[in-house]
Amino acid sequence: MAIDIEDIIFIESRNEYVRIFSPYKRPVMTLGSLKSFQEKLLPSLFLCVHQSYIVNLSAIKCIEKKHLVLQNEQHIPVGKLYEADLKKYINENSHRK
Repeated sequence: MAIDIEDIIFIESRNEYVRIFSPYKRPVMTLGSLKSFQEKLLPSLFLCVHQSYIVNLSAIKCIEKKHLVLQNEQHIPVGKLYEADLKKYINENSHRK
């Protein structure tokens, strides 16, 4: 099943599989690592925020303490190792809103 990149809300790692979430379809599960998906996605559109999650930056509704709330109301944790990257993105893009 094909999913357009811009339709991806987030990707979740499940051991050797990943689940790809979009607003229009049930999650798609495929064999692969989160790292392999991260290498294929544009860093200007997607950010790894946890060892198990990559999010579409345009899908972020708000940031609350240690997690993100996405447009679909899904809560995604932000790992300590990824906080600096998220803060850098916020600082670089805060003037755009």
